[in-house]
Amino acid sequence: MLRTSRARFPAALAIVFVAFVVLGFPDGVIGTIWPTQRADMGLAIGDLAWIVTGYTIGYTGGSVTSGHVTARWGTSVGMLLALVSSFFGLIGFGLAPNLSSLMLVAVVVGGGAGMLDPIVNAWVSLRHSAGAMGFLHAFFGFGAALGPPFATTALAGGISWRGVFVILGLAQVGLFALVWTRRRDFDTETLHEKHAGAADAHHAATRLLVLTLVWFFLIVGLEVSVSSWAFSLLFEERGVADGTAALWMASFWGAFTAGRVLLGVLGDRMRPEVALWVSVAMAAGGAALMWARPSGLPVGISLPILGAGISLLFPLMVLVTPTWLGPSRAAVATGYQFGAASLGAVVFSILIGQLAEALSLEVLGPVLFSMAVASGLLLYVTRAEAARRPPEPATIG
Repeated sequence: MLRTSRARFPAALAIVFVAFVVLGFPDGVIGTIWPTQRADMGLAIGDLAWIVTGYTIGYTGGSVTSGHVTARWGTSVGMLLALVSSFFGLIGFGLAPNLSSLMLVAVVVGGGAGMLDPIVNAWVSLRHSAGAMGFLHAFFGFGAALGPPFATTALAGGISWRGVFVILGLAQVGLFALVWTRRRDFDTETLHEKHAGAADAHHAATRLLVLTLVWFFLIVGLEVSVSSWAFSLLFEERGVADGTAALWMASFWGAFTAGRVLLGVLGDRMRPEVALWVSVAMAAGGAALMWARPSGLPVGISLPILGAGISLLFPLMVLVTPTWLGPSRAAVATGYQFGAASLGAVVFSILIGQLAEALSLEVLGPVLFSMAVASGLLLYVTRAEAARRPPEPATIG
């Protein structure tokens, strides 16, 4: 895989780590602040779904266009545009008078996040190591984890929910300034002039790219399905006390974050493809335990196993994308992959909800197991397809 020395862009790498903390913050804030926000605006509890839908539409659109933006104007321009979009969207959340306007600004916020996320991932996958990729995703988790206590502390301190969104919007201004000062570190002639070009549009429809899109659709659906429905399975279906169920969910997220930190620490000594297979096996094993409910084991033991297994699937596939698809296609491909991931998050969460309504929440175990097995089969097919493609010359340096 193509790499430059990690010492070459230390400030730029620090900036993208900060960017991912900032990117994760709204994910943790929006759900936490929703009860206060909807009470103030007189909205129904289910209206959050409309805001999430708007965000998903924006995120998908931003992801799909991100690679084309960076191929034409450079990585720094794409990042700056994303931050501008996030700024106006978050300020818009703080000013929105009704549900329709909230949906509109959610599209704008989603567009900014959807553009920034794959741009940064593609840049790290091309320029840095597996360790950097692991820390990048761990920092996003830290941001999402800090969001709820930040929101509750701000509200308790007398800051309105509107003020919280304005603070988040202003954080984008600081990040914009940081990116602007180091913009030349993100844009290099060899990446954006020698490799990017019209050939990307042709290769965007190749079989290999389509296989990776299905992979992201599937594995993010797997992750969101666990995070959305596992608590309900334990609490509502299996009679686990709510506090205990919450602790098991915390074990899922703890193992998830630990897996990404481990990738940051040991990633340079891992073989990404081997780690992918181990992760798929762990995810399948955790899902099988959830389905089988073996006696003698703690009721929620499947969750930390699932968290550890799922944690590496996303960053590792981003990491191998330049190797499998070629560096000239990486930015565009990563954008499409993130778009497919956002669709998978919505589709599988809704699908499991419908199945649970028609049958019971016990469908979660077999569905997760089927998804994990399917991801293993898809990984095998994708790897075989990648092996048949001629490698691109490694000219980045």
